Amino acid sequence: MKSTLDQFKLNGRCALVTGGYGNLGPYWTFSLLSAGAVVVILNLPGVSMSTLYTSLNKNLKRQLFFFEADVTNPTELQEIHKKILKKTGPVDILVNNAGIDIPPGSYTVDSVRMWRVNVEGVVNCIEEFSRDMKKNKKGSIINIGSLYMERSPFGGLYTHLSADKPWMYGSTKAAVGQVTRHFATRLAKYGIRVNTLSPGGVMGNQDKEFIRKYSERVPMNRLADRAKDLGGPLVFLASDASSYITGINLPVDGGYTAW
Repeated sequence: MKSTLDQFKLNGRCALVTGGYGNLGPYWTFSLLSAGAVVVILNLPGVSMSTLYTSLNKNLKRQLFFFEADVTNPTELQEIHKKILKKTGPVDILVNNAGIDIPPGSYTVDSVRMWRVNVEGVVNCIEEFSRDMKKNKKGSIINIGSLYMERSPFGGLYTHLSADKPWMYGSTKAAVGQVTRHFATRLAKYGIRVNTLSPGGVMGNQDKEFIRKYSERVPMNRLADRAKDLGGPLVFLASDASSYITGINLPVDGGYTAW
């Protein structure tokens, strides 16, 4: 029987992270690498690689592979899947991180494209890469949700910007929650677990007034730190430490949703 600490180790497993060049992608990647996984990053063609990847030491870089594909295109995913199998072997862990957000006050985003990436892209990746997991009778799928899949954005956070957070983003993330529940019940018989991890209030390039307002609404009185607050929950859901957990949403929000 594995010790509790050993249950968190991901040695010998292949993890696929979509949207790996985005705001949170590198942090998911670092946490999986540090837990021992081989990590494959999938990103849109033509997108610049995060400079954070250049900071990896040589040993971790040997465990990291990069591929390009559009998650809304099932044919592209099939072709990339073949290449991944040749390079790393079957996928054991899928992190559906690729997504489109909307800056407050912006109404110019293509809502159809957002739905296709945030929802259909998640489904496409589950259907394609769960094939490996079905064959091996095990696997973990983690869909990246949002605080706004369960809560409406508080309008007062944006009044100093004379703006508001549009409804579309939260609606697609709410749909991701339903996708998680659907596939958790369908794939459990194959030993595959499907969960949502929902970060809330992650520190980025927000203005000082937003940070102050948001922190006042959080019991822990701060925003999440990408480097120290997100990786642990992800590794937990990816690993055997959560072997009897499926179909849930794990909020990582400093207690925001506890009010």
